[in-house]
Amino acid sequence: MQDFNGFLDQIAAVQSDAKMDDTAKARQALWLMARFLYFKTADVPNDHISAFHVWWEANVDEILGITIDDDQCRKVAAVLERHFSQADTSANYYAPPSEMTPQQIANSRFFSAAQDFGGRFRRSPFDLMADDPDFFSPSKMSDVAHVDRFLNHIGAEAQYDKRRDFARNGAKWLIDNYDGEAFNLYAANNNSVKRLSTAMTVKNIGMGFSAKKTHMMVRDLFDWDVWEPAEDIDQLDVASDANTMRIALRTGIVRLTIPTLIPSYLDIYSPQYGAVENANVAAWRRVWELWGEMPNNHRVPAPAFFDFFIYTLGKTTCRKTTPRCLATSACSKFGREDCPAFGSDVCEDGHCPFNKICPSELKVLQPPKSISILGRTGWQAGSTNEGGGLGITA
Repeated sequence: MQDFNGFLDQIAAVQSDAKMDDTAKARQALWLMARFLYFKTADVPNDHISAFHVWWEANVDEILGITIDDDQCRKVAAVLERHFSQADTSANYYAPPSEMTPQQIANSRFFSAAQDFGGRFRRSPFDLMADDPDFFSPSKMSDVAHVDRFLNHIGAEAQYDKRRDFARNGAKWLIDNYDGEAFNLYAANNNSVKRLSTAMTVKNIGMGFSAKKTHMMVRDLFDWDVWEPAEDIDQLDVASDANTMRIALRTGIVRLTIPTLIPSYLDIYSPQYGAVENANVAAWRRVWELWGEMPNNHRVPAPAFFDFFIYTLGKTTCRKTTPRCLATSACSKFGREDCPAFGSDVCEDGHCPFNKICPSELKVLQPPKSISILGRTGWQAGSTNEGGGLGITA
């Protein structure tokens, strides 16, 4: 099968062919590019789109040259120590009403966590329980109309069919295995984060739970005192999203030899995204480990418990296109004394707690996006053969 260097040799041969005029060279080069990047030729395995897809999946780690920088991790850990030595360590962006029972909280978070879709909810799921305390009872969440009301409330209208299945499959799973209560999940899995994560992801693929979503749910239920943490609470990782990955790249705790490939269409089925995501989780865990080496530290029980701090930083300060550190003035959304995420003692120069430790050349880096997961989108329908045509449609 052709690799990338073989593809470049073909392009070079076309460009050096004296018999071709410029139009013919462009025509042939475009055909070779399309064929290598997007054509499913006879030698391409069934679970891949093209020769490029096969090559990219096998070589992405080496091409990006991803490493974790311990020196930068120590600097980031020092900022976290400053913050958590003087601030509320609550992980959450919303909290359940005090009148809710542990069973109600657990059911609500179980069904909400499965629907996480790249952003915080439009409205708190807990609001639905004001009129109906049993709104998240698995027996009710089995009903399509009931599920639709929930999805509309939180702002998850897209991909309704998939999201309905997540809720209904989850409800059936709880009824069949855990007496219809998400509260029972932890004890039934020997109070083990690892066992519970395996039960919810590896053994059940129709409920919408990844390891990331499972860790977020478990973290929240610990944070809300629904469950008592056990020995392996330290297994809970930072959730990888655009915000935590962007800050990992800009602080330099995750290092790349080249920026990520911005045209995500080249990252078919997201091997680049997966590589950076894995490094992101590992780097934040390394920050947490080095934080624990500081004398008299205030380290949180697991990386997941500073997740919200990093997430909020990404949303309010280390933003995609206009990071505060590159702005002409300090943070304008909040005064330093009123900043809900960081507070006046943590923010430096009114910008960002990491402002002085981020290498200047990294402050413009962006994380990759995941545009497809094999078998869950229309990418397979866009594959073509030697006949050309077809492609992705809206």
